[in-house]
Amino acid sequence: MIRLLTVDDHKICIALVQQQSAENLFIIVEIEAFGYDQPFQKIRGPSEKDKL
Repeated sequence: MIRLLTVDDHKICIALVQQQSAENLFIIVEIEAFGYDQPFQKIRGPSEKDKL
């Protein structure tokens, strides 16, 4: 299932996208600059049994 990510998921999310930091540069910058709670930006990720 895909779910909306929150600040609680930050450590896992950043660890995941930094594995290929060149390919995910814009995602990393947007998360660091604007966070997870902006109305113009929604970060989603796959979830299985409440684990990202």
